[in-house]
Amino acid sequence: MPLEPRQTTIAAPYVVPPSQEFDGDKGSWSTFSISVGSPPQDFRVLVSTASSETWIPVAQGCTQYDVSNCPQLRGVGLFNGVQNPGFETNQSSTWSLIGLYGVNTEQRLNITGNGLQGYDTIQLGSSQDTSALSAGHSVVAAVPDKDLFLGELGLGIQPLSFSSASAPIPSLLQSLKTSNQIPSLSFSYTAGNPYRLKKVDGSLILGGYDSTRFVPNNLSFTFASEDAAALTVGVQSIIASNSFQGVQSFTTTGYLSVVDSSVDELWLPEAVCDMMANAFGLIHDPESDLYVINDTVHSQLQQMNPNITFQLGNTAYNNGNSTNIILPYSAFDMQASWPIFQSSYNYFPIRRAANDTQYTIGRTLLQEAYLIVDYERQNFSISQAAWPDPLPSPQIEMIRSINTTSASPNTTATEKSLSTGAIAGIAVGGAVALLVIAIAIFLLFRRRRQNRHRVVPGGSNFWTDQKSGVGNETHNAGQPQHLDGSFYSPERKDTLRSRQNAQELEGNDFGELDGQGVLRSELPTGKPEQGLGGSDRQIYEMSSDGSETWNSGTQTSMTRTFSSPSGTQGATSPRHIMGLRSLQGGQNGSPHESQWGPSPYGSQHGSSTLSTRGATYSSQQSTPYELP
Repeated sequence: MPLEPRQTTIAAPYVVPPSQEFDGDKGSWSTFSISVGSPPQDFRVLVSTASSETWIPVAQGCTQYDVSNCPQLRGVGLFNGVQNPGFETNQSSTWSLIGLYGVNTEQRLNITGNGLQGYDTIQLGSSQDTSALSAGHSVVAAVPDKDLFLGELGLGIQPLSFSSASAPIPSLLQSLKTSNQIPSLSFSYTAGNPYRLKKVDGSLILGGYDSTRFVPNNLSFTFASEDAAALTVGVQSIIASNSFQGVQSFTTTGYLSVVDSSVDELWLPEAVCDMMANAFGLIHDPESDLYVINDTVHSQLQQMNPNITFQLGNTAYNNGNSTNIILPYSAFDMQASWPIFQSSYNYFPIRRAANDTQYTIGRTLLQEAYLIVDYERQNFSISQAAWPDPLPSPQIEMIRSINTTSASPNTTATEKSLSTGAIAGIAVGGAVALLVIAIAIFLLFRRRRQNRHRVVPGGSNFWTDQKSGVGNETHNAGQPQHLDGSFYSPERKDTLRSRQNAQELEGNDFGELDGQGVLRSELPTGKPEQGLGGSDRQIYEMSSDGSETWNSGTQTSMTRTFSSPSGTQGATSPRHIMGLRSLQGGQNGSPHESQWGPSPYGSQHGSSTLSTRGATYSSQQSTPYELP
């Protein structure tokens, strides 16, 4: 009697719990609850579709010069019954320090920062959620920089590496799949919004999707060849109705753009931004690089309620296979607040892209769109979000792994085995529902006979021998990709498709133990000096007492150069790194002075009301930061 293969239980799709709160310094965004460490510390975070890293604000990110509720504004929850200032590494028994490295997911947009990288336990839910999934020994970055205001949960699958000699570290999503906590390397996401119904929370499902949250279509997008831009779509047209200029098209030709939920705004060609500014009465503020709106125009736009339609396809030109995502004015009706401005100000979430590498579809569009990503089949879909009132109970559908054989699903979610156009087969009427069920049963029987693999709903039917995906590829730990650069100019390189190469982060490995077994940090010392290309180096001081805090009492310091890399559109603006503050010139001893001269930006905690965040149009000399 032949032996039959052992059946394994398939994990259910996992719904990451929304925090039921809306946070953000640029707009109001539905966040998700996670907790980090042992015992767990709670955070409200956004979602990053572009990165494998998860990062959270560190305790030193809020200083005495910031607003009193800085930790709450940055999504930091309670810990031991009191407000936590940020992630406290010395309070977690499972924290293991790796070193200080760059958090440069949005480096192409000149939005970067530094963070303490380490291993710890990440739980997808609050500290009180006993049913939440968790992954131990996961990479976490503790970030002070307020340009990276809220924490983010990385959904990429590219592994990370911190040196050419170390083995690649699997991503959080890969770890959950390997431990059979989710059914496949896939996810679905919609950002939710505060303006529809009674505020609609975002939805994030690992290994599945909610069929009640979108309008089906037949369009499937294939992954782009560039690793860091896998979720690339063609923006074929952008058309507004009921603007100050009536119906207007903002594009004369299509272009390619990356879908990246890490970013708030839509980064568009400069010509498109100029036409939008004319159509909606926007004012471009050169210091913040944001488009702001005065109160009069804001009231008029609310009354007019224009719509903006984005036509998306697999290519930049319209080949007859596309989908439309319609955004009401409410999706653009946002406010920018502290620390960008001292008080809230109306702004319109578009940004000027310096070149085609910066074209980005950010979270703004995902308020009205539903994204489904299948790494294993290397395709994804974008559909118009649905808003039935009231919202129905979720209908969770599983996305099976391409390597899954016959097994018993450990789930109450519906499992469908549909071919091309699966999303279009989801019914909304009783009679149609019966027809779909009959078709699904027929296709399930047919699939088992032909041993076909499931695709992303609505996607092209990629066979395993045609497009292998992640499941049939292996990681070569012996050949991590080494990056040029230094501790002073941290860089990283995404390697989504070249999976034999890890994503390596440059930085400073400091893990030396002294005679008492205390972890010591060894960083270069020195005063500000002229860096390469005529830029001043930034001087920071860091304690070496093992607590990973920064103070002025230590003799060690770190130096970082903010000069522009060759080929970019200007210098990255000074940032609040390591909880430090930018000071104005004055007499020694003043809280707004610098022994190295005045700052052209002023103090973010003083009278200055604007700050440059990721601006690409200017080239300014870097300015020293001092410890408070």
